[in-house]
Amino acid sequence: MLIRNKNYCFLFLLLFTISLQAQKNKKQVNNVPATGTVWTAEKVNTWYGQHKWLTGANYIPATAINQLEMWQADTFDPATIDKELS
Repeated sequence: MLIRNKNYCFLFLLLFTISLQAQKNKKQVNNVPATGTVWTAEKVNTWYGQHKWLTGANYIPATAINQLEMWQADTFDPATIDKELS
């Protein structure tokens, strides 16, 4: 019984130490300064003016669970698709 308690104590200390080390590493990563600068409004507008209107969409109708079910023969619902995209 004493050996079992020692094993649990050792396991607890090991996990606690690993947890502390992970928190320390996480703090170091978060303190890294961002590289780059913030664009001015003029630069943003210039960049945006050089690009066409963004097109395309990721669409899943309300009646489908995921993008694959949308195209299954049993669950394909063109009426819902037309209603939601109109």
